Amino acid sequence: VLQSGTNNNFTPVPPASPNTMTNYFVSVTVNGCTSVLDPVSLTVIQNPAAPTVSNITVCEGGSTLITPAPCGTETASFSSAVYNFNASNTVATVTGNGATANNGTAGSGVSNLNFFTGNPGLAWSADNWTAATSPDVNDYFEFCISPTNDCFDLNLTSFSFDFRRSNTGPQTWVVQYSTDGFATFTTIGTATGYAANTFVASGSLAVNKALPFGTGCFRIYAYASTGTAGTFRIDNVNIAGSSTNTQYNFYSNSGLTSLLAGPVSSYNPNTTPATSPQNIWVTAIDANGCESAASQVTVVVNPAPTATATPATQTLCSGSNTNILLTSPQSGTNFI
Repeated sequence: VLQSGTNNNFTPVPPASPNTMTNYFVSVTVNGCTSVLDPVSLTVIQNPAAPTVSNITVCEGGSTLITPAPCGTETASFSSAVYNFNASNTVATVTGNGATANNGTAGSGVSNLNFFTGNPGLAWSADNWTAATSPDVNDYFEFCISPTNDCFDLNLTSFSFDFRRSNTGPQTWVVQYSTDGFATFTTIGTATGYAANTFVASGSLAVNKALPFGTGCFRIYAYASTGTAGTFRIDNVNIAGSSTNTQYNFYSNSGLTSLLAGPVSSYNPNTTPATSPQNIWVTAIDANGCESAASQVTVVVNPAPTATATPATQTLCSGSNTNILLTSPQSGTNFI
């Protein structure tokens, strides 16, 4: 028993770890009678890392635009990562900016990985799939994707692929998605009873997961084969979604109670010599709406120097000497 309470209303505060789903079970006891256990799942999402920002020192008239590094050079435009295996490898073709797709891998339980006729081109094949009526944790194809860096958030919308089994190949598959190495996962699709020796489309399997950091992985588990030599091959694996540039909040105080702007990708405080130095606190906002700790940036704007030459005009005879006095209200002025 983690926590208990009395009366009709009780608000427990169970412990949970960032980026981990924890299952709890709740029961109620009244007059010595105890209810059945009611399950509760709690997922805690880790906050993004504090942004990297550099102090700004410029002369009057210079730019005071604050853009957290290394963001601001690429516009988010990811749409898909496709594995077609036509080059006899498991490298993905990524369309758009903001995502990095790992090479496809296979579990240790399958054998004879190879590339055979696909739909079209080539497909990725393996045999030695389990004959059990449930997935073997080591029998799978895996495909992983992650934001390119802290400047991007991913939103994964769907996963699809074409598949083909031999006469004795796996008769059932299931696709699972995880961000923690499959300690926990979400099942996004399954199929059984499909024909042998012909390619079948999985259809678009809905994902709808935000991936602001870390790595999201898809595993295709195939099982219920009728022979160890039975093959299961896949083609046209497609991870679809979109990317957005990471957004930031800009505050005028360390307590983060006075918002200047946000969520935005950059902010110009338009600091002047009169308001310089200006301290600003910046936080990152991820696709889940979680906010990071703050990083402080100081903006210094030095006034443009002025100089006065005395006398302003002179009329001299040839060969005469002149004395010109140069003055400036700013200390440390160098005259050229």
